[in-house]
Amino acid sequence: MLACVSSANYGGVAREPSRGQRENQQMSFTVATLPIIAVLITLGVLQRAAWEAALAGLIIGLIIAITVWQMPSDRGRQAVANASQ
Repeated sequence: MLACVSSANYGGVAREPSRGQRENQQMSFTVATLPIIAVLITLGVLQRAAWEAALAGLIIGLIIAITVWQMPSDRGRQAVANASQ
């Protein structure tokens, strides 16, 4: 179900996303699942310890954030340092 949108922007009619928007959402979803898939593979297939799987997910997530979504690398470093305190 589509959420209600402001009548000022769309004349009160909720519009379906365009084909390009749907493709972008699908690609974003696919890329965002990579750290989760890495954790599951590390735990289930490689049978490594949980902390190693979490570290693998963190590293892959940081790589994706910095390369795909252009997150500033210093902010990524700060986020990891803040989480480890």
